[in-house]
Amino acid sequence: MTRDELQALKSALNAVGLDAQIYAAEHLDVVAESEYLIAQAEQACARAALIARRSRFALWQSRAVHERWGAELTTSR
Repeated sequence: MTRDELQALKSALNAVGLDAQIYAAEHLDVVAESEYLIAQAEQACARAALIARRSRFALWQSRAVHERWGAELTTSR
């Protein structure tokens, strides 16, 4: 909702004296911003979870390689 649309809505509500709805109209942009920030936080959490899964997999691969390397060293002696 643009500022002009918000102002028009506020004026219309003010004309009929609906204080609660005027308050809500004034805070629509705050709600929209909050929803946007929540969506951004959810995306950041999803990215962090993906990084954690990849890191866990890389650690598992590293351990497997290390164990094979260690086994090869002990059998070659």
